[in-house]
Amino acid sequence: MKPAPASTQGSPAHSGLASARVRDRMVERVRELGVRDPRVLDAMRTVPRHLFVDEALASRAYEDTALPIGHGQTISQPYIVARIAELALEGIADPRAARLLEIGTGCGYAAAVLAQLFGDVVSVERLRALGAVVVEHVHSWCVMQAPTGQRFCVVRKDSRDFERQANSWRE
Repeated sequence: MKPAPASTQGSPAHSGLASARVRDRMVERVRELGVRDPRVLDAMRTVPRHLFVDEALASRAYEDTALPIGHGQTISQPYIVARIAELALEGIADPRAARLLEIGTGCGYAAAVLAQLFGDVVSVERLRALGAVVVEHVHSWCVMQAPTGQRFCVVRKDSRDFERQANSWRE
């Protein structure tokens, strides 16, 4: 699956998905389910989930449900992403100085949310086909809205290459 082409992201079919109101409703549902950390809620509000799903499913992107992303995998429901982020933040005095490792990048949505909260995010995807798709999603996200200076690395090769790539990414 691939993200919506850049030429359609500003079209009427996508303009409603990009609205703050649609994201606010998703965040309110996540809050109602028990996620309380305002940093997590802000991160969820910031990342455009519809850019991380197939264009055919974009109208369902802000539902609190998992959606297929191909290769037998799904994008996690927003509540799960938010709860993982909230748990990851517990006990960390300065998350912007922390490095986080995510295993299973999938479409890249959770990694993009986590990148709003942590200084460095390294995400590993073992399925090469998904790795190629996530690069498109992350590129769309980074070009559109990711904060400057944010470090976000997706490792998409098998585990033998992980250490070499992770070492080359370090400063």
